Amino acid sequence: RKMAYQQRRRRNRGGIDPTLMLLLMKLFAQVQQMPYKPPATLFIMGVNIAVHLNDTLIPFSISSVCLHPAQILFGWDLKRLVLSAFVHADDYHLYYNMSSLLWKGAQLEQTNGTEEFLKMSAFLLLGSHVIYVLVAWILSMLGVFSATMQTCAVGYSAVLFGYKMVLNYNSPSLSSFYGMMGEFQS
Repeated sequence: RKMAYQQRRRRNRGGIDPTLMLLLMKLFAQVQQMPYKPPATLFIMGVNIAVHLNDTLIPFSISSVCLHPAQILFGWDLKRLVLSAFVHADDYHLYYNMSSLLWKGAQLEQTNGTEEFLKMSAFLLLGSHVIYVLVAWILSMLGVFSATMQTCAVGYSAVLFGYKMVLNYNSPSLSSFYGMMGEFQS
């Protein structure tokens, strides 16, 4: 993780990576084509992109904000439960998460409204991160996989998986199970 942080710092001193710039321009073009511009989704995307591109906005190292179960449970470093979602390991991690956020967030925000979407996002962020920490602790206590207490996770992916679950739940009948599309009874 330290290497990714150093690479990120080095990239920002040398300017923005041209590949990332092209990918962000592609996302911007997709937003421009949308008939409905979801404000909360775009705000969340903006925060993620700003944190990734401007490390002076929130001066940190990835290891100081990542979702680290031992640091949260035993060091009471609770800021990690939130900040870890807005940090990405590299440019591609950021791009794929933001393109997924744009697609899922736009659907959910348009359907549920901006205020409900923001509440759902906050609940999914905190809920998924608390579950991650609890599962790591349980696995460690059972002696099944004690290394989970020392893992370090970053990114908006947990929230995106939550969005996917909400979209699938609200879908009339077509869903995906291990990549197979079809009707599945719950």
